[in-house]
Order: sequence, then C-alpha cells, then structure tokens
Amino acid sequence: MSWVDGLGFCASFAVLASFCMTTIGSLRMFALASNVLFSTYGLLAHIYPVVFLHMILLPINLLKLYRLQDRKPAQA
Repeated sequence: MSWVDGLGFCASFAVLASFCMTTIGSLRMFALASNVLFSTYGLLAHIYPVVFLHMILLPINLLKLYRLQDRKPAQA
C-alpha cells in the first residue's frame, strides 16, 4: 500500500468519524477534514471526480459551520 492509499484511508476514516459525532459542530469539523483529505487524495491519485465533489462540499461545510458559530444561544 502506498502513502497515497493511506491518505485515502485517513479521509475515509474522517467521514466515518463524522457520522459518529453527536453534535453538529463536531460533524462539520470532521466533514471539513475529510473534504481536505479527499481533495488532496484525489489530486495525488488523479481521481478528479473525487476532487470535484470535495471542492464543492468544502465551502458548503465552511458556510454551515460559520452559520452555526454565528447563532446566538436561545434565551430561556
């Protein structure tokens, strides 16, 4: 197994970890990590549909995380 394949496995584990998160903030952080890892993996392995998908998902996850951080806590 090459180090590029190892990078792909790390990206896959980041996706798996995101599905195990209990809060949306943690989910978005792991999703962002997987987007970066998969984009890098796709570029190095010349798998351009993977690069395309994760380059589209990256700003979506950034925006969702930003909006989540921008929310004010509900008043009781």
